[in-house]
Amino acid sequence: MQESEEEGTLAEMADEASITISAHEKDVFCLDLFGDRWLASGGEDDRALLFDLTVNGMLPHLIHIIPPD
Repeated sequence: MQESEEEGTLAEMADEASITISAHEKDVFCLDLFGDRWLASGGEDDRALLFDLTVNGMLPHLIHIIPPD
């Protein structure tokens, strides 16, 4: 596949997210789920966030932010 074809394909990708987490100020790069309770995320804003999934059903409840140095 040529570079121009790859760029076109990426631009056409649909967002099929069932929920969104807007606690980060920039893009999220990674998510990790610990059991069925804890969700950790890290992003371009250099912050790590920890969510408790048991507070509001499966809606993430922010409980801790680790700010950048």
